Amino acid sequence: MEDRADPVVARRSDSVKPLRVAWNHKARMYRVDTNHLGSEGYLLAWQGRVVVPYYAGPEASDLASILDRDGTVVKTIEVPPGTRVRAPTGPVVTWPDEGLVAGVHAERFQLIWIDLDGTSQTVATDLHARALASRPSFQLTSATDGAVIVSAATALASFEKLGWTIDLRLDSIYETVRRAPFEDCEYVSECRTRTARRWDAPGRVACVADDVAIMEEGSGIARYIVARRVSDGAECWRREAIDQFVLGTLPMPAWSDDRVYVLDRGARREQAWARETETAALHGIAADQPMRTILSVRAVARARDEQRITAPSVLRCLSTRTGEVLWHAAVDGDVVSFYCHARWVACVVAGERSALRVWRHDGTAISDAPTQALEPSGAAQWPPDAARWPCVAWGDDEHVLVAQNRAKGHGGPRLYHATIECPDVALWETPLPAPCVSVPGFRHLRLLNRVPMAFTNDAAFLRWGKQVYGLLP
Repeated sequence: MEDRADPVVARRSDSVKPLRVAWNHKARMYRVDTNHLGSEGYLLAWQGRVVVPYYAGPEASDLASILDRDGTVVKTIEVPPGTRVRAPTGPVVTWPDEGLVAGVHAERFQLIWIDLDGTSQTVATDLHARALASRPSFQLTSATDGAVIVSAATALASFEKLGWTIDLRLDSIYETVRRAPFEDCEYVSECRTRTARRWDAPGRVACVADDVAIMEEGSGIARYIVARRVSDGAECWRREAIDQFVLGTLPMPAWSDDRVYVLDRGARREQAWARETETAALHGIAADQPMRTILSVRAVARARDEQRITAPSVLRCLSTRTGEVLWHAAVDGDVVSFYCHARWVACVVAGERSALRVWRHDGTAISDAPTQALEPSGAAQWPPDAARWPCVAWGDDEHVLVAQNRAKGHGGPRLYHATIECPDVALWETPLPAPCVSVPGFRHLRLLNRVPMAFTNDAAFLRWGKQVYGLLP
């Protein structure tokens, strides 16, 4: 879903040196949507520095800062004139010019192009927040030819014709199981350069592989993964995608046949919903008996704990050119963290035997190391709470950097460095000042955890709430 491979970092192959928290900087809170402020923020490495976006209140004149590796403010990004809703989206780096583009929520979504010399230009798109004013959602993705693709939510997704056997009015009890595996909005996307709009298409951009944009289109039983050429929006291929989600791809081409990685959780969703149906029938839950339903909530939770989800998930590697499956691997659980490198792919799997698994780009298995959640419990929750599991934050040719939330009694949050052959054995580790692993607020991203960190040269930056931390050797 969320492509965490940073284009700047992807070109590096040097191993990361041991890091320490060297400084912290206070920034304004980051705006997640129009209803609340998030506890985690977003960071982007750019030109050896870090871009820190934040919510701009009515009196604020800027919506992001650019910090040097020592924590000093190099530049602020000003709010475009006439903007009322000042929640930033992105920013992203455009290629090959390595320019910076940030999005701003407004009545018409706006893009701010920032050049290396510090000049900027504001461009308005044709995307509006009015279609879904109660929860405007925009996403910004860079292409590899200087363009950007913006996706905007236009309507709530339809969950009809999915074969649910429990009354739809019971969503308040079964919302997590029923809705979390699916996107909850319909999207439209627009590809735009600094001077013109190239094309628009239905769906949300999931990632860009060289000159192909991978889109997730539709919802429910009419859900597809679609590949489009970035240059003109022409459709390359289309696949049915019920319960299938794009995890990501490489930000720059690493071989002639670029790859995109897709997760299929169909078998696990079917088994989970069969469990819910059986449990509801056992306890006589019905929409016309609200008091009995309320009294049965705890009993239903206990019954879930006794019925584990054993069906596997399937990780598929597809050709971005043809949509052909190049290789696949079955995993005995849910993928809650994903990272793609030019030479390997790593996943954290939450299941009966949770593990950090690594494969070569051709599908050859490298390692299958055990891992543990933040607070292990016997609850058979599905989908799992991805924030409880370690997050693969970065990697080079032979190593991974993993962020992990831990209780104070177990040493607290940490960042550790390991080889891809033995990802559970730390070569070095450093304590982190905040529980950095989190889950994005929008449901279509809740499949995977993330860590609000950016890596550039030999430094790293961590964002948590109002604090930005600099990690140096």
